[in-house]
Amino acid sequence: MKKHRGSVLTIFLCFLLTACGEAGQVVKQNIDPCSLVSTQEAGQILGTPMTAHQEFTSSGGGSTTTTCAYSSASRTDHAALQLHIFTDSSSARSTFQFSKSSDSPSVQSLHGLGEDAYFYAFALPDNIDLEVLKDNAILSVMAGHERADLGIDKQFAQIALKRL
Repeated sequence: MKKHRGSVLTIFLCFLLTACGEAGQVVKQNIDPCSLVSTQEAGQILGTPMTAHQEFTSSGGGSTTTTCAYSSASRTDHAALQLHIFTDSSSARSTFQFSKSSDSPSVQSLHGLGEDAYFYAFALPDNIDLEVLKDNAILSVMAGHERADLGIDKQFAQIALKRL
């Protein structure tokens, strides 16, 4: 009987470890945000051919931040994807919540993207920043087609989130 109890306990512990492993996925540290939305996809969203290049990468405070800038030849159409990847989900979540509560009085929650999302207008009324939390990453999207359009930001985010 003791041998049987040990087997049941072993199976139960294996089940718990497996379940815990599936609960929180981790976004890899070295993702190029330009790989999340292709220039062809960006062009389809904005209705004009686009180019893309990685602008910068910085590390510190337990996170890595990388930005991809998309632009059209006319420069009237643009987008930027900024990816903040943290070493753990709790750091990403607390940073996201802090930003959400202090970014601007015009912050509005948005449902249906990632674990949590919000957007706000900043600097000029024609600029919208969309912030999305997913696992240990925060995705920032700023896009425009002659003027800010939340629908454009959401399209970029939906494509990018599938590839994170």
